[in-house]
Amino acid sequence: MPNIKHLEILRDGVPAWNAWREMQRATALHLEDIPRPNLGGADLRGRDLCGANFERTVLYKADFRGATFDDKTDFTNADLEWADLREVDLSLGRLWGASLENANVSGAVLPGAGLCHARLAGAILADTELICAQFESADLRRADLRRSHLEGADFSFAILVGTRFQGATLDGCRVYGASVWNVEVDEETKQRNLIITPRPPLLPPEQIEALGQEVARIVSESPDLKRPWGQMPQTPIDEPRITVDDLAVAQFLYLLRHNRRLQSLIDAVSAKVVLILGNFGPEQKVVLDAIREELKTFNYVPIIFDFRVPGSRDTDETINLLARMARFVIADVTRAHSLPQELKGIVESLPSVPVQPIILATEFEYGMFDHMKRYPWVLKTFKYRDLQHLLSSLHDRIIVPAEKKARRMRSTRL
Repeated sequence: MPNIKHLEILRDGVPAWNAWREMQRATALHLEDIPRPNLGGADLRGRDLCGANFERTVLYKADFRGATFDDKTDFTNADLEWADLREVDLSLGRLWGASLENANVSGAVLPGAGLCHARLAGAILADTELICAQFESADLRRADLRRSHLEGADFSFAILVGTRFQGATLDGCRVYGASVWNVEVDEETKQRNLIITPRPPLLPPEQIEALGQEVARIVSESPDLKRPWGQMPQTPIDEPRITVDDLAVAQFLYLLRHNRRLQSLIDAVSAKVVLILGNFGPEQKVVLDAIREELKTFNYVPIIFDFRVPGSRDTDETINLLARMARFVIADVTRAHSLPQELKGIVESLPSVPVQPIILATEFEYGMFDHMKRYPWVLKTFKYRDLQHLLSSLHDRIIVPAEKKARRMRSTRL
């Protein structure tokens, strides 16, 4: 419920409200000492709120439908959680640090809006005009931006986790430093010319340096002065513009380009990963675990893929991706059921990855396996009598031949 006194002041008009806010500020030593106005749950539909100072105001579940705003209406650090802002016009709106978690802003007009450091987790911004909006360091986890227009928006350092972009237009957005995980896009999502480099500075390098020194001096002389939270890192001066057409690729490409150790890390991982494939029922589970543990003693990183469920497109893509990372593949074709099709995909598409088949000596290879033997990167099948025989032979009969084949294929490529 809103504070009745605060609501009455606002009913007297924006000038009266702003004058009261100024009086609050004049009587307090620090901004944090000013009590937060409470308009939570207020019905502000159709109100003229142009130029209103709602900085740090509690507007939880407030209804703004049909209200009028301008570029001087200030929602800096305001609490707008669960607020109803459907179809409002907040062009160039001041929403820095505001909390709009779970707010409904669908159909609104917010071109050029300042949403830096805003908390928008779970917010509904579907069908919204957000051209050139500023989302630097904003939290957009699980936010709904379906069909929204975001051309030229700045998502630098933003959190894009589970964010919904189906049908959205992201052309020309800056995504430098953004955290991109499990974003939802579809064939209607437009992702072109995404900029993975930082925004160039507005001042010459010498002025930036002088300004930084002056800020450092002021901070050092003012012990009570707090540094701004979420401060953005210093912008490189000579950073060239690089663009890509996919959010997930944008994040990876920038990491790859700027982390000199990342490529060597990828090479190191691919030199140690061993992918283990097989149909491991209850009896074969012991074999699965034993191979994994034994490979660890030889300083490998074993990855196990257990085919106990029918294959699917997602399964095939996952297996293929893991195989591309592997030094070699160990495929237990004992009692194979789902394995043949997936193994065929690996063998036919990855000639640089040796495949070492193994099988229990009392079993027979499946019919399609003769086709696999024609490929030179598929090694001779090793038949093991029992678990002890398999483990005692793992180094000499499996690892050594696979490593030799991997080195030979690598030298051929070079």
